[in-house]
Amino acid sequence: MAPLKETDILLFVVDARNGITQTDFAIRDWIKKNVVSRSDLTPNTTTRDLVPEEGTGSLSGKIYVEKVLLVANKCDDGQTFDSENDLYQLGLGEPIFIAAESGEGMHELWKVIDEAVPVESIEWFKKRGKKRFARYKALRD
Repeated sequence: MAPLKETDILLFVVDARNGITQTDFAIRDWIKKNVVSRSDLTPNTTTRDLVPEEGTGSLSGKIYVEKVLLVANKCDDGQTFDSENDLYQLGLGEPIFIAAESGEGMHELWKVIDEAVPVESIEWFKKRGKKRFARYKALRD
């Protein structure tokens, strides 16, 4: 769970071909219980204003992210699946449809990620993770 504490974006990837499973619903429930989008905070509140629960290092026991993205994978050749309507049942917003194997939809996913990641996170990443940032840019471009 520690890596999630420093996460800007949470990607919840589901298999569109197989439809939504009970495990997907269980993960959705966990996200709704434990993850708070910073956009849901009051306008003048930042995560710095929140005090970690004693001994946990966790902000109010929650994980704060800029955005939760629902990603439907295996959407090859513009196919639509019966699960498309199921995706909305998860209540995690508009899904982003991709086919990771062929790369379809990846441009849109990168665009949404780029828009959601705070500038300060990008700057931190550039300074401390030069190799990772170079890989990220290569994948994105």
